Amino acid sequence: MSDTMVLKNIMALDWRTKRKALYLGIPLALISFIVLFFGIRSYATPSCTDGRMNGDEKGIDCEGSCPTICEERIKPLLVEWTSFEESTEGVFNAVGIIKNQNKDLVAKDVPYVLTVWNGTKSLAVEKGSVTVPSEQSVTVFRSGLKTGVEPTRITLKLLPPLSWEKTVSPRIDFVDARFSDTDSSPKLSVEMKNVTNEDISSAEVVVALIDGQGNADHISRTIIPSINRRSSATAYYTWNEPFSKNDNTCSEPFTAVMLIDRSGSMNEDSIDPPQPLTQVKESAEQFIRSVGKSGQMGLVSFATSPSLESEITNNYNKLVNTLGSVSIKPEDENGYTNIGDALEMSTKQLSSHQGQRYTILLTDGKPNWPKLPTGEEYAIQKGNDLRSVGISLLAIGLGNGIDHNTLSRIAGDPSNVYLAPTSLELDEIYRSISTRLCARSPYRVEVYPNVLYGEK
Repeated sequence: MSDTMVLKNIMALDWRTKRKALYLGIPLALISFIVLFFGIRSYATPSCTDGRMNGDEKGIDCEGSCPTICEERIKPLLVEWTSFEESTEGVFNAVGIIKNQNKDLVAKDVPYVLTVWNGTKSLAVEKGSVTVPSEQSVTVFRSGLKTGVEPTRITLKLLPPLSWEKTVSPRIDFVDARFSDTDSSPKLSVEMKNVTNEDISSAEVVVALIDGQGNADHISRTIIPSINRRSSATAYYTWNEPFSKNDNTCSEPFTAVMLIDRSGSMNEDSIDPPQPLTQVKESAEQFIRSVGKSGQMGLVSFATSPSLESEITNNYNKLVNTLGSVSIKPEDENGYTNIGDALEMSTKQLSSHQGQRYTILLTDGKPNWPKLPTGEEYAIQKGNDLRSVGISLLAIGLGNGIDHNTLSRIAGDPSNVYLAPTSLELDEIYRSISTRLCARSPYRVEVYPNVLYGEK
């Protein structure tokens, strides 16, 4: 068809058809404009002020490339506890502990008000600010408060607004505490370690001496001028008067994971009840109760594979109940003994804890799983890995089928191995381990290190 004929046909359209085309064209043009407008907007470069979650942001205009922290993921600071002690007549020291639950957020220059009370009467008010590093507890310590009368309580109030900064903080960890001369002029040395790859110019270390009832009888603070990267330093404390309390608590808290063998051989002496497993659980229960509130423990059972029966807890009643439910599973009757994976599970449980850390292994056989590498080689390697991060390994070999040499290599030293030819020796062995974990002293030492950022 020629162009002339097309033109004639178009001109021949009646006015109604032309009007319909016009009415249809206007909305189509408007829709096209709207689509084009919003399409251009949707492809605009993301920014930290556009009111939208885009780019690499973790929330609306927060984190990723944006400096603002997403509020919904911030865990609040906690005031763990407050206490006081009399330093001289009518003069008191006051302390409060603040914990930051966030793994990668520092609370900068947090304003606080510490108030000393006698009943409803305020005796002293101290104001200041403190930086609380990520995943750490810091102290607000005020000494020389002349109140005239003994306080009845301390309050520590944190004031808004809080300023958060995304960073992982340098930190120092508690390693060891040792008392001396407790019957004359008590002295305490506390070893601390800088576990980061940067030097720390100044740190404070506050210690609280906790009696058997959980009361903070003595509180003291000292400053360590500097700690080089990956190095240790010691803080020293002295008291003029001997401690009046008896040696009735652990001098420092510990964290331990118990590993209990539940392989098929643990019922060879008897099926109902399964022995020696039943006696093992009874002796382990006595051990748990003997250490009281001096530490916290977890529980792993193992055969061909390990099971995390209880994460680390200080709820000993719950732990004992969990221990009582450990049993030999049908698939383990003809299974294997996988000590290596049990040790690895213990290492993971203890890795986030500080201070004295122990793994207490009980087995009645040789490690024979996996096949490649051999169960023995694998267990020795996992024992080495565990000790390399500062965890002590104590091993109990039950029965006459124990290879003392292999167990010593797993534990790292023959002195860390306890042999029980029968289950009757277990009570005494667990008592020896209890003494090793819990050196008796008038007080338990709680240590609160704090890298100083310029507390005001």
